[in-house]
Amino acid sequence: IMNSKTIIASLGLLGLSCTAHAYDNPWEYYWAGSSQKKSRSYSQAYEQSGFGIGVKGVYAWTSELYQPNLAGALLDIHQNVATESVIHQFSLMSGYMTGSDNFEATYYGTLHQKRKLIPVLGGYTLYLPMSDAASFYLGVKGGIAFTSIESRGSFNLTKGAKVSQIVGMFTANAGFNFAISEHVKFVLGYECMIAGSNALVWHAIEAGFSWDF
Repeated sequence: IMNSKTIIASLGLLGLSCTAHAYDNPWEYYWAGSSQKKSRSYSQAYEQSGFGIGVKGVYAWTSELYQPNLAGALLDIHQNVATESVIHQFSLMSGYMTGSDNFEATYYGTLHQKRKLIPVLGGYTLYLPMSDAASFYLGVKGGIAFTSIESRGSFNLTKGAKVSQIVGMFTANAGFNFAISEHVKFVLGYECMIAGSNALVWHAIEAGFSWDF
């Protein structure tokens, strides 16, 4: 499995290649006094400053020992700040993720683990234009997560155990969004999630929609 830096770097190169395909000179758009800026304003053609909401389905896998993969949904509220060439987005995100799996453990026989995760994160995302109807984004978030894990083994843990706690959580994400109407966009991306003092890592694929008002 590729690590998070490799995945984000690959998405970044793909976003730049798409931008290069959209414009003969991909950097001309950002030059002061560019004729492209005068003829087509990204903030006007694609997205205005304002408030919005988003919802995404997510599947997150991990290679951590005795940790299950997670699936669920994420909901965010965000504020877009449009400039002439890029969009700055500030957001507050929460959601619910859960998963369970069985593992072979030396002292517990077959160990059943079930985890629940509820993140509450604030974040910043930078949107770069690929065309008048699509953009590539990079972002970071930070905050806390309410998490619990239930464990039950086939022997030596007959009653099971449950641990609930609040942990710090940080994420880095990258992806694409595509306008399907004046106010609605389809979002597809990757997010690396790091939680707790033990730095548990999940790699998440996300897909969903955002509405801007």
